[in-house]
Amino acid sequence: MIHMGSKTYDEIQTVFRGIANEAVIIREPGGSSLHCNIVQIIKDRTVAKELLAAFEQMPVNQEDYKAEAVCMNETGQLCFLFPYIESRPINRFFNRTSSEPGDYEQICRNLLVECMKNSLPFPLLYLILEQRLIHISKDHQLSFSFQFDLSGFNCRIGEFECVRECSRIILWILEESRNTPGAELIRKKVKRGVYRQFTELFHDVKLLALPEEKGLLFQKIYKVGAVKKGGLLRLAVVLCMILAVFTLILLITEVLYGDIPFLRIFENGIEYIGTEPMLQ
Repeated sequence: MIHMGSKTYDEIQTVFRGIANEAVIIREPGGSSLHCNIVQIIKDRTVAKELLAAFEQMPVNQEDYKAEAVCMNETGQLCFLFPYIESRPINRFFNRTSSEPGDYEQICRNLLVECMKNSLPFPLLYLILEQRLIHISKDHQLSFSFQFDLSGFNCRIGEFECVRECSRIILWILEESRNTPGAELIRKKVKRGVYRQFTELFHDVKLLALPEEKGLLFQKIYKVGAVKKGGLLRLAVVLCMILAVFTLILLITEVLYGDIPFLRIFENGIEYIGTEPMLQ
């Protein structure tokens, strides 16, 4: 039995025990095994103080992964109560879940969405990403689990560090899918420290998922230009697209009318200059 505040829980299993914290799966007495929680028992007082301060800065209108902090009656240690997630670690179930090429890009997008929508403090999100506490469902949805090791908790960690760690996971996914161009793009930008926010990384991951069907010239041109993001290259891309549209219009006109009306202005040029006829 575990006593937290005025409540008592059945202890199901200890899933992690370290010097800074201990993670235990619990449930209410007589409750179903489908409705369990994970309690993080913080043994290091400095970590407990910093983690509590981090959670106090969470937006009050966000409920995802919201933790309830209580004190154990017996020892006075600070505890955090998290939802229990079915164990399907991404490093074990990734290849079993993904079979089509487009699945990998979808998993990358889902990972970024999960990072952006949750209300976890960045130092805690970083630990979850670093320790790969990511679980994947059969329909490619991702969720985080909370049996983390807090010995490396750093209250100064921010979004930049989280994005960098997330990009490493995405690199691994792309390499598993043999998406070499996509992996190389992400790798170069990570090396240069381009990604500082999740939205920036999400933008490039969406571009990697653009279909590569033959004939989709405009989409391929836009993809190259958007990924590189160079000023001159963007201008060149726009000019190429305009030229391509103009050429397509000329070809359609040729098919429909047998000639190109636009070129008729060159058929009858200047007939006279002064009194001299130009047409012989």
